[in-house]
Amino acid sequence: SRDQQTLITLDSMVHQTSAGFFFILSMAHMGLWLRFTTQCPPTMVYHYQQSPKSFYFKLTCLILCFFPLPTAFILHPISPIKHRLALTEADAGGITQYALVACVASFFASYSYELWYMQK
Repeated sequence: SRDQQTLITLDSMVHQTSAGFFFILSMAHMGLWLRFTTQCPPTMVYHYQQSPKSFYFKLTCLILCFFPLPTAFILHPISPIKHRLALTEADAGGITQYALVACVASFFASYSYELWYMQK
């Protein structure tokens, strides 16, 4: 029914907006964390030189987030731009959204590596 389609569209818009806030705040967290690790005293366990592999992995994750981000939002299935371009679902940015999720998830998962590394 039409009411159900409207509800799905509204739910999709709320979902996309929430996801947008989540990814923007996650990327802000990533940048602030990297800044913190470069500016804290070198004797602190969080200093980037204490765990350079983790630092450069996190930096790579942050940089890679910027490549799929515009495409992920522009070509989202509910985006009006996607409908104007008449793209199919297969063309509509699913890969870029997966890449963005992978970068953010990898960044947060790398904290586990740091905890393991600190126990050594």
